[in-house]
Amino acid sequence: MTSKTSFFKSLREDVRHRIWVPALACVVFLLGLIFSTLTVQDLSFQAANGMDSYLAARLVNQITCMYDHQNFLLTIVAVTGAIICGMQGFSYLTSKCQLDFYHSLPLKREKFFLIRWCNGVLFYAVPAFVFSVLSCIMLAAFGFFSAPVLFSVVTGFLHNLLIFLLVYHSAILACMVTGNILVSLGLLGIMCIYTFTITKLVPTFMSVYYDTYANFSSGLAEYLNYLAPGWLIVNLFNAPTVGLYVFTIIFVAALLAVSVLVYRIRSSEAAGKAIAFSRLRSVLRILIVIPVALYIGLAFGQLAPGFSAFWSIFGLLVFLVLTHAILEVIFDFDIHSAFHHRKEMLACAVFCVAFTSVFLTDVLKLDEQIPSQHSVKAVYMDLPIDNDMSYSALKSANYVALTSYREEHAFLAGDDLDKAYDLLAYRSAIAQPQAEEITDDRGEESYYNVVNLNVRFVKNNGQSEYRHFQFVLEDAEAALGAVYNTATYKQGHYQILDSACKDAFSGMTITDSADSMMVRSTTHTNLFTAKETSEFINVLQKDVSAFTYEQLTSEIPIARVDFSNEKTGANMQYYIYPSYTESIAWMKGKGIDFDSWKQREAISLYITKNQYEPVYEGDTAASIDNESAGSYPVVITDSKVIASIYPYLHNEYFAERTQFAQAHAAIHKGVTATITWKEGDDQTESYFVIDSACDLSTYIAASDE
Repeated sequence: MTSKTSFFKSLREDVRHRIWVPALACVVFLLGLIFSTLTVQDLSFQAANGMDSYLAARLVNQITCMYDHQNFLLTIVAVTGAIICGMQGFSYLTSKCQLDFYHSLPLKREKFFLIRWCNGVLFYAVPAFVFSVLSCIMLAAFGFFSAPVLFSVVTGFLHNLLIFLLVYHSAILACMVTGNILVSLGLLGIMCIYTFTITKLVPTFMSVYYDTYANFSSGLAEYLNYLAPGWLIVNLFNAPTVGLYVFTIIFVAALLAVSVLVYRIRSSEAAGKAIAFSRLRSVLRILIVIPVALYIGLAFGQLAPGFSAFWSIFGLLVFLVLTHAILEVIFDFDIHSAFHHRKEMLACAVFCVAFTSVFLTDVLKLDEQIPSQHSVKAVYMDLPIDNDMSYSALKSANYVALTSYREEHAFLAGDDLDKAYDLLAYRSAIAQPQAEEITDDRGEESYYNVVNLNVRFVKNNGQSEYRHFQFVLEDAEAALGAVYNTATYKQGHYQILDSACKDAFSGMTITDSADSMMVRSTTHTNLFTAKETSEFINVLQKDVSAFTYEQLTSEIPIARVDFSNEKTGANMQYYIYPSYTESIAWMKGKGIDFDSWKQREAISLYITKNQYEPVYEGDTAASIDNESAGSYPVVITDSKVIASIYPYLHNEYFAERTQFAQAHAAIHKGVTATITWKEGDDQTESYFVIDSACDLSTYIAASDE
């Protein structure tokens, strides 16, 4: 039996033969930690000159990010170090001479494995720990050492040690299964991403081949991602959680246990072979060839003009044969083995072609179907309403995508599911607009409005489907209005209804219909305080909650309010409608006059008519013959005549902000008005559309005179 003394003696002896690995680690951490810490010295001069609490907090945050899990450089060091330690430590398994020598030593195979494993961990952990301590000492000398900094250093060290062990054990397992160092590296790369690529195979095919599938969650199959070390590393870096850490620790232990088990049954004759176990060859070939061929076939089809099914199948078959042949050559180290196992290659080809054909032909009609209502827990909808309304991360300046936000917040569930499915009954994968013209109530020509609808189905089993449909607005409007009017949908659609918004903004500004920033008569500033902003949000929430679809589609905003937070960069934008009586009353109480723009000095009014209206008869706009087109443009300089048209003017951007507004707004289609204002020694312009109630002939006559 080997004593403890001989074990540590063997440990030291192994270090002597592999001394370049810890030496390299010391150099890397010297550059990555010590030199980074030296940059903090420049910050100490800023602190010596004094700074407010906000800048001091940002400085501490900047320092802690140098050592915790957010430091991408330290994560790369951990991953690279794990690959070097794992491959170098167990590379002797690929050499028959080295394998015979090490196995002839008076040590059990398991103990020799333990010696190599321990040294691999120590080569990374000891330099990382030592240089982390030195960094703390340097931070203390600079006057920046504190509890938060110490916490970030400790947690960062443990975080990267866990990532090191994850990749280290994966590399060891790759060495156990193979007998060639290059094959081991290739297998390690495949192991890191394999299960992730498999879980994304069906969703990717559905999103490419089907018109309505934007994304697809594989439900329980998504848990296979946890078996991909690469996926774990990315998520540990971006969004670490306690649960993810616990699973990673268990997974790391499982990888080590499997490696020891394979090491015990691995024969010495496997050294030098591509794959240590002959029975694994066919399994690995099939598992690699099929997804590679499917993904490349998909890429070929997309690269071809108009997405060609022929080129998709062609690329699939060509690269299936090539991949299978290359793997045969690698496994046997013989070019003559390229086309062995033809039956296996043929079986893979049949499976891949059948798999692709299912999506090409949609034989299962999945693109036309939607999940049954009884299988769905909630339906999240991104209705094409207020598409110019902004969303914010509230605590930062991070961009929040409109569609993704609504698909995560604006939902219908329970009894409201009926309304969601009523709207979905009008769906179409590609809703082509009617070619012929229609006439609205005012006798003006218009065309059917085709709008988009993004939907996320959350099923009872936790699976999610992201779908994209189109529908004709005129047909589905009643169902769409019913969805919008539900309290649950509106709560998610309007972020301002989130209680977190109340304290998220430090100020707000208001813009009137003439695109002028409103000036408060009491303080002569356009910025409201944080307290006033919070107070106004409470009022605005009531108006937004009571706002109906009928009001939304018939009213034109009279102003816009912009919320902002200078420290976080958060911002948000909302329109003020005539129905927002409480909000309007609140702002009037603060000295805001929405009619103040009408008191400005106007120099001229310029009315013009766009002779080109969109017609769905091709890709280009067609000219509409208009008998009165020759009467334009109209230029009016009489201030009294200009003032008489004020009641009929609406802000051009406010009135045409969405497809819904364009369909319902009571305005002269294609007629715009531009007012030139006198602003001291300068001139400015405001752009309007004109209400249909206005008799334009009066102003044409005024211009003629």
